[in-house]
Amino acid sequence: AVLDSFAPPAASFAFGLDHDGTDLWGDTNEPDQIYRADDTTGVVSDSYASPFTSPNGVAWDGAALWHSAFLQDLSLIDPSDGSVIRTIPSPGNRTPRGLEWVDGALWVVDANLEPEDGIYQIDPSDGTILQRMQIAGATYPFGLAFDGEYFWMTDYLADKIYKVDLMNFLLADDFESGDTSAWSSTVQ
Repeated sequence: AVLDSFAPPAASFAFGLDHDGTDLWGDTNEPDQIYRADDTTGVVSDSYASPFTSPNGVAWDGAALWHSAFLQDLSLIDPSDGSVIRTIPSPGNRTPRGLEWVDGALWVVDANLEPEDGIYQIDPSDGTILQRMQIAGATYPFGLAFDGEYFWMTDYLADKIYKVDLMNFLLADDFESGDTSAWSSTVQ
């Protein structure tokens, strides 16, 4: 059930979204910007120009904001002024679709209908790929969120939302059909 809703700060193309414990952080395309908004009213308290054209992902790491765009390195953003602190390589096809921060690692959904598509766990200090996982049957992984126990992943082409135990590499549930699928995992 939808508990509440409010309009994004831009008229179109709101992509990434994460919560820092107090506020929502997101990014928009047209205009290319990063914003912080009140999580109950949607009122924007801060906004910064994105360093990217067509940004598409944010993840709060407890102190700063990770930010992504197609064919660009992943950037760590200073939340006080929107400046880039540093960058690390984007994994896979360099087409990140969703970001999430869990237990000191950055998780990146990378999908472009290529064999390298998957969910990557990467070392935020240098971008080293710690592991890559793929869900059997997923066609176009897109968004990613973590609820403290499970990851939630959207599949853009299949119109599905998956509840996934990535920490143990098991599919927990597929909310459209109830079917289960196996994860394949490669450690790099």
